[in-house]
Amino acid sequence: MVFYLLALKDGLWTQQNIACYAVQRKRNRRCFLVHAGENTIMAKDISQPAQHQAGLTTYERYLHTDELLSLQKPEDELAHHDELQFQVVHQVFELWWKDAAFELRTVRTLLQHYNVIEATRLLQRVIRIQHLMLENLRM
Repeated sequence: MVFYLLALKDGLWTQQNIACYAVQRKRNRRCFLVHAGENTIMAKDISQPAQHQAGLTTYERYLHTDELLSLQKPEDELAHHDELQFQVVHQVFELWWKDAAFELRTVRTLLQHYNVIEATRLLQRVIRIQHLMLENLRM
């Protein structure tokens, strides 16, 4: 599916402008679902049904498990038996670091707005992430 985000430079989009846009695109044998914001329009091309890989569950599509699991070397290319574990553990570490950094940025914003309760909850999450990472080092 193709998404288009259009912003009007001089003023706001009106219902008439939206209808004209939808009709114009329909003449080109394309069908669009149009949603108007205050000064933007988002049109989603619904001419073709969504294409999903056969046999994949919603979970697999959402998490891109095929792509994720392809990031490690195939078994026949491993230089050492422990190489796969090394790759998996360190890739997971990178994801945990990314999550911890995201949470800490959110904590900073919450504290700037004096939202100590929510900031504390997220700091506890970061602490749990650090405990998980330390436990994985023992592998």
